[in-house]
Amino acid sequence: MMKKILFTIITLFSLGASAQTSLILHYDFMNDNGKVVRDKSASHFDGTLQGTASLEPGCVYLGNENGYIDLGKGIGEKLQQLRQFSIAVRYKVDAEASLKGQGYFLWAFSTLPLNTQTEGRYQAYKLNVQRSENSVGGWKNETLMDIGKPSEKGNWQYVVYTQNDDEGRLFLNGKLVAFNNKMFTMSETFPKEAPIYNWMGRAPFKGDSYLKGTRISDVRMYDSALTEKEIRELYNELELGDLSRHDFMYTGQSKNRRIFKIQNGEIVWKYDNAKGKGEISDAVLMNDGHILIADQYGIAELDEQGAELWRSFAPQGTEIHTIQPIGKNHVVYVLNAKPAKVIVMKISNQKIVHEFVLPYDEKGSVHGQFRNARLTSKGTLLVSNMAMGFVAEYNHRGKELNRWELFGPWSASELPNGNILMVGRKGPVKEIKRDGTVVWEINAVDYGLTNPQKAYRLANGNTVITNWFNEWNKKDVLQFNPSRAPLQMVEVTPDGYVAWQLSSWKGDCNLGPATTFQLLDEPIAREKYRFGKFK
Repeated sequence: MMKKILFTIITLFSLGASAQTSLILHYDFMNDNGKVVRDKSASHFDGTLQGTASLEPGCVYLGNENGYIDLGKGIGEKLQQLRQFSIAVRYKVDAEASLKGQGYFLWAFSTLPLNTQTEGRYQAYKLNVQRSENSVGGWKNETLMDIGKPSEKGNWQYVVYTQNDDEGRLFLNGKLVAFNNKMFTMSETFPKEAPIYNWMGRAPFKGDSYLKGTRISDVRMYDSALTEKEIRELYNELELGDLSRHDFMYTGQSKNRRIFKIQNGEIVWKYDNAKGKGEISDAVLMNDGHILIADQYGIAELDEQGAELWRSFAPQGTEIHTIQPIGKNHVVYVLNAKPAKVIVMKISNQKIVHEFVLPYDEKGSVHGQFRNARLTSKGTLLVSNMAMGFVAEYNHRGKELNRWELFGPWSASELPNGNILMVGRKGPVKEIKRDGTVVWEINAVDYGLTNPQKAYRLANGNTVITNWFNEWNKKDVLQFNPSRAPLQMVEVTPDGYVAWQLSSWKGDCNLGPATTFQLLDEPIAREKYRFGKFK
């Protein structure tokens, strides 16, 4: 068996004609009711829910006991006839669900309900080791391929298995992850009798565990071996508009001054300042439910309903693009001006209580000077000097403690381990130690991001990177097509694998360009933030 992982730029496509015409089964669980799930393909291989399996909006939940989907005998008879086939399933295992031990089959096409060491023929896929297996006589007589570790839990996954004669390929989230060119063919696997025990979530072995705590939202089968391009198209079709992976706050530098809160895949709160001026360059959700914003021509604090509790305007000819809380009584922000300044303001009377001058480009415009600044656990301030090409760390007296060179730095923030995560306008995303040692690095351009702005490290070690679209560029706006729109965010694993992408530009779910992403369950504890003596 050979394993192979490909890392490629994700490009948006419309679904290929060949994939559509070879579709022989499709469950999308939309407009279904009761215990029957309708096959939306022309084959009409309807399935039935068994045990604790139940319908939820847009998916089936297998429950925590003995739930599964019975696909029926017809699809097994069809599978027996095929030299080529593909199976594609979108699923999510609950974060607390177990995948330890034997069983946990996502699908199984079997001639026996209980196979043994040497009896029973089947084609199956199980999640405890992410393995596809074809058997001509029990588990002792299998050909297989696997990733060798349990499926990720808590997030939607998209698995596709394709086979062309004896060549099998396994794809996860649009990427080829395993390959075996010595798989038993379907004519070898099922030479005389078709599989009649065709299940999703139930194991065809005695004592093996049902797949519990799992949701399935899309099931497709094809009488062809889908190409890598077609699989990427399918993945993009299902995942690019998926808002359910995280519960988060979202806003971006846009002509539409809006902030969204997304929860369980739905927009649950929206701030829309249609009459305002400028762009929302920064937003900070705090543990009292309030949101601090910097919108180019001023700063403000919003309550939980989106009403302004206070607002302070930038002086004529200056701009403010970033803000941080200091306790409950102060904020710190960077004033794009000549000279440029870091300013500490008392909220109650909006009076400046402290300031110092920053290095700035005397020849350039104030608009291009700075975009983002973040406080650290040390009570210092990280400032991304976009115009001059470096990130610097300052104490509250204005002393520069560290400087790291980076072309066009848009943002920098301190990670829990004390390292610095920074983003450059042209694509570099780096985690560095304070001594400048690079710990982790990718180029966002390789992931389809043309204007990366901020990066956020998640608890699972993945990094979410936001991507901006310039609504002030007339050429780009004229060529804009929501079906082929830019990515707004990408989530990348530590080893460079794409875990999630977002491109949501249509209808009520049009989020616009992306700048700020913050998890709803990680609000800023404003009372813990300090800047030197200010706290």
